[in-house]
Amino acid sequence: MPGKIFSDMVKPVWVTSLACILILVVGIGGVYGSKNSKPGDSLYIAKIISEKAQLAMTFDEKSKATLSVGFAANRAKEITQVLEEAKGAGAENNEKVEQLSQDFKNEIKQIKTRLTAIKTKSNQPKEDEPEVFGANLGKNDQRMEIAEPVKPEIKVENQVPVNVTSTAEKTGEAGKILEEAEKLFDEKNYNGTIDKLEEVNKVINQSSEDAAGQVKGVSEAASSTINAN
Repeated sequence: MPGKIFSDMVKPVWVTSLACILILVVGIGGVYGSKNSKPGDSLYIAKIISEKAQLAMTFDEKSKATLSVGFAANRAKEITQVLEEAKGAGAENNEKVEQLSQDFKNEIKQIKTRLTAIKTKSNQPKEDEPEVFGANLGKNDQRMEIAEPVKPEIKVENQVPVNVTSTAEKTGEAGKILEEAEKLFDEKNYNGTIDKLEEVNKVINQSSEDAAGQVKGVSEAASSTINAN
């Protein structure tokens, strides 16, 4: 009896776990299979939900901007797919193209907003680090002496000049390329639009890599100087 009771209790747990695993696998498979879907396909809604989920799980403005650029490129690609299949340009396909065009423009607005936020943040002066008070305590035969500690002077020698374009300039460059992509889109040059959007992402990513390289270079030079001293 105890064994039978235990078996009856465990069975629903296994069934529930198996069901959850199947739902998860099907969900992941649906998202993966929806990558090349277009409006009207059964998996297209899964594609859009996946894009929204990626944005919701991303908190860095540069990462959000690159995602939005990719989503705008998706809309342009989907328009080419719809037009390729249309051949006769039916009313239904015209509606799909119109909706995708509106979605593309909405993504462009989001990209511009995020580029502005990135540029504004890069132009803000960094707050000075709070000074920590310290004292050297010395004692002679008659009195206690208090003296402020002398900060060691750190000299960075043999530092190779790093020619790094500022984030603000890179963001401005990305904005100009984005305007070119918009112009090509209005001219219905969708493949050219996609190429320009890829350039935008390269510029945004390059600004992050350059900034990281500059900080690393200065840090390593300062570290080597301190070790030498």
